[in-house]
Amino acid sequence: MESEASPADKDGAAHVVTSSRKKHEAGKEKRKCEKAPKRIHKAEREKQKRDNVNTLFSDLTKVLEPSGHDYGKACMLRETIRLVGELIAQIDSLRKENAALTSESHYMSIEKDELKEEKHALEAHIESLQAEIDEKMHSQNTNIHYCHQAPDITSLPDLTTSSTGPILVIPVLNDNSGAEREEAGHNLPSNVSRPRPRYPSSSDLWPSHVLKQTSRDN
Repeated sequence: MESEASPADKDGAAHVVTSSRKKHEAGKEKRKCEKAPKRIHKAEREKQKRDNVNTLFSDLTKVLEPSGHDYGKACMLRETIRLVGELIAQIDSLRKENAALTSESHYMSIEKDELKEEKHALEAHIESLQAEIDEKMHSQNTNIHYCHQAPDITSLPDLTTSSTGPILVIPVLNDNSGAEREEAGHNLPSNVSRPRPRYPSSSDLWPSHVLKQTSRDN
């Protein structure tokens, strides 16, 4: 059995070694193929780099000098540096201006909010005043309507059915009025005659039946 297994193992090992050698040789050949073009085309690659740089300078020339005049690479680089410095300064100024505008916008937004609050407060105050005015107008209209309303006749007292006695009117004279009248009498002209006394006559006497009726009513 050992004699039978040994040839198979030998064949497998030989196959593995052969395949590994082939891979190693293929890798060497590949590395040789890769290194060979780098050494051969080094000058071409340098030339390609120079061509790319020249293309960039030509584009830069078109940007800096639209007329197409070529003043040399050094001059173009100086001009490019100058323009880049100007652009940086302009960017800084624009940043400062943007910061100032942002601050002003923030201040304006705060002021806008304050104005909105004041507006709401004024609207509420106006509404309260309008409600107060409406209430006063309503109360005045109610009072005017109540004053102009006709009184109820049924609520008035019945004067015809009142059982009050006879009303006696007694004139009362103040002392001042008497003194004034005396002074006026003294100041009258002398041509005015004094009134004569009048005594009651028979026509002034009341009939007896009238007196009896009055005493009965009392």
